[in-house]
Amino acid sequence: MILDSINQLQCYSAFLPAVEKIVDYINSVDLNNLPSEKVFIDGENLFVIPSVSKGKLAKDAKLEAHNVYADLQLCLSDGETFGWKDRKECQQPIGEYSHEKDIIFFDDQPTTYVSVKQNEFVLFMPWDAHAPLICEGEVTKLIFKIKVG
Repeated sequence: MILDSINQLQCYSAFLPAVEKIVDYINSVDLNNLPSEKVFIDGENLFVIPSVSKGKLAKDAKLEAHNVYADLQLCLSDGETFGWKDRKECQQPIGEYSHEKDIIFFDDQPTTYVSVKQNEFVLFMPWDAHAPLICEGEVTKLIFKIKVG
């Protein structure tokens, strides 16, 4: 997991080349007038899902993990907290992994919580189980899905 400011995003392109295209996308879009549905930036290799979601209590947020995509989530609203746990330590899957949606949920408790402020991003790799949307009110963000698997 990586947490940083949008101002430092470009620095991560050295180890994750898709970041170049993410930066180009962010620079080309009006962040106050987001598209209403998924946008393919580089086909299935890189796409973005604009999201406006209601926050939830930490006890109601489920850990999730992905096999194929890394999540780079850019917070555009007041902030959000994520629960985190090393996926290898998750022992309580909820159902089976969905190949179609590239997701599995866990009923484990996070070992760490991290808060993201407006104009900060968090990068979750497939080995990072994460529980999003922990906050009061509404969260506006861009969720970039980067094919890594």
